[in-house]
Amino acid sequence: MNTRSFRAFRASYEIQGDPDDSYFMALPNHDLGALANYLYRLVATKDIHISLDIGANIGLSTLLIAEACPGSKVTAFEPTPSAYRHLTANVDRAAGWKQISLQPLAVGDQVGTAKFKDKPGSSHQNHVLMSGNGIDVTITTVDTFSELHSLPKVDFIKIDVEGFELAVLHGAVKTLLRHRPTIFFEFNEHAIVSHTGMDPRDYFSQVKRTLGLLAVVDPLNGDTTPLPLDEDDALDFLRARMKTAEDVFDLVNQAV
Repeated sequence: MNTRSFRAFRASYEIQGDPDDSYFMALPNHDLGALANYLYRLVATKDIHISLDIGANIGLSTLLIAEACPGSKVTAFEPTPSAYRHLTANVDRAAGWKQISLQPLAVGDQVGTAKFKDKPGSSHQNHVLMSGNGIDVTITTVDTFSELHSLPKVDFIKIDVEGFELAVLHGAVKTLLRHRPTIFFEFNEHAIVSHTGMDPRDYFSQVKRTLGLLAVVDPLNGDTTPLPLDEDDALDFLRARMKTAEDVFDLVNQAV
């Protein structure tokens, strides 16, 4: 079995994955600096008891959240069978984090079955399909899952679902109103346009109506910079910082 090293905070893990998966083969390098540094700041000011990792892939973000928030119960969602298999093995191998539970589910704004693109060699680009052929996966919403499992309070939600973050938020309205969790989510303009067909300005407008003020996270230190209130200005603010058309940003609804 292929394994590669991954360091979250203090602990290092041996992570398994597919040898033809570029996301896995990039290890020990990874793109989770913003999440790690933001969580380090967040836990100093907020108690995190229940966390949801939506789009867990092979488990890097799951292990990072568990280590950063050792008192938190972490539920990780990953619908792709191959990634879920590795996620399960990687969490089992890190036996010290007993508070992690795993769900082979997609998360969005509907409950039932969805078509899902399982892209060989690029597990980080798997996503729900609006149309076309894909594998069938079970999909739920944050609100449905929270009610079904009687979650007393959701404190932190990380969302990385390749352009479908807004659908996850639409399916979490009751949870957002009831629990006021910190939302850490990826803004991937390329994925939003190519996977959902949405205009990025419409996307921003709807996200702001759902979450309120937003800030962008600096991956180097976890600092947060508030985005302009106007959707056009916010998008221009991010685009001015892009080096390629496929650059992504991590956004939050609560600055620290």
